[in-house]
Amino acid sequence: MPINLRSTSITARDLPGCDLDLALDHPRPVVPMSVLCGFAGSADPYRRRSRSNVTRSIASEVDVVETGGVAANSRVTIAAHALAWLELARRRGREVLTSDEVAASVNTNAVIVRRSLGDLQRAGLVTARRGNGAGFSLGRPATEITLLDIWLAVSPEPLLALHHSEPNLDCPVGRGIRPVLTNLYDEATDAFRTTLARRTVSDVLERILA
Repeated sequence: MPINLRSTSITARDLPGCDLDLALDHPRPVVPMSVLCGFAGSADPYRRRSRSNVTRSIASEVDVVETGGVAANSRVTIAAHALAWLELARRRGREVLTSDEVAASVNTNAVIVRRSLGDLQRAGLVTARRGNGAGFSLGRPATEITLLDIWLAVSPEPLLALHHSEPNLDCPVGRGIRPVLTNLYDEATDAFRTTLARRTVSDVLERILA
């Protein structure tokens, strides 16, 4: 059933953690998660979170962002989630979502999501709109965005890293382990990249909805 996007009076200002600058540029109604996700008969899971839980969640997540502690695999997961959500919204008639709407689906703080969307924008995987109808949309069709594209966009670190400091070269293991592990890690990374290159955001979404 088509969603009546004009049937709600809730705006971006009503969402917890709202980006007020974006809200000012985004006058159109923001559809509650319960409506857009297709479970309008139940309470919005984003709104069910108590104020204390939201406060604790934001505090811990901002600490992670500020210390750069978000693991590379988590960044890929958040980015893939955001892109799959943007694609589902597009299929349901919403070409653009705000960072708060994306964060509501990921169930994390919008600061983290905006950082991820920024990485994806720089890679050309999403586009950002300002002014009337502000928000984010896919930069190219979901069938043309692979998981490898996402990984390359948000994970600058190698998949497997060597020692942070040089091992003891007087030890036979310390002297020889780096070149051996480098070759093995390169093989593993090649296999990893090949697997990710075979799957697109569209593939991921189809599996989610199956």
